[in-house]
Amino acid sequence: MAEKKLHRFEQGWMALAVKEQLERKGIEARVVSQPREYTTLVLGGVQDRADLYISERDFISAKHVLDEFLADGEGAETSADDLPARKNYRKRVVIFSLLGFLLPLVFNFVATLNFVEMKRRDPPSKWDLWVLLVLMLGWTVALIIVVDGFFLRLL
Repeated sequence: MAEKKLHRFEQGWMALAVKEQLERKGIEARVVSQPREYTTLVLGGVQDRADLYISERDFISAKHVLDEFLADGEGAETSADDLPARKNYRKRVVIFSLLGFLLPLVFNFVATLNFVEMKRRDPPSKWDLWVLLVLMLGWTVALIIVVDGFFLRLL
C-alpha cells in the first residue's frame, strides 16, 4: 500500500518519538531524514528535518496519535507574546552614555600620546603643525559632544 507523509518535523528526535508512539499503537511508520547541509558544521547548529511517513490505511488513526502527541504537555498560562518587555532602559542609557562620554576622550587621549611619542622619536617635520591642529580639533569636538550631549540635556 502507498505511503503518505504525516508530518515534517524540524527536529529529528521528535519524529523518532512520534514513530515510537505510533508503533506502541500498532501503526508502522517510517522516518526519512533529509540530507544535512555543510552550513550546520560551520554554524554549529543542526538542521535535522525529518519526514514521518505512514501507510494510507493507518493515516487517520496516526493523525489522531500525532495530534495527541503535539498537544500533550503543560502549556504556559500566558504566552511569551502577552508578557510585557522588561524595562531595563536605565541600564542601556547609562552604558551608552558612558560609551558616548568615554570613546571620544579615550581616542583623543591615545592619539595625543602617540603624537607626543612621535615628537620625541622623530625629528621635526612640516606636518607637525597640521597634526597638532587636528588633535586640538578632535579634543574640541569631543568636549563639545560631552558637554552638549550630556550636561546640557540634563538641565
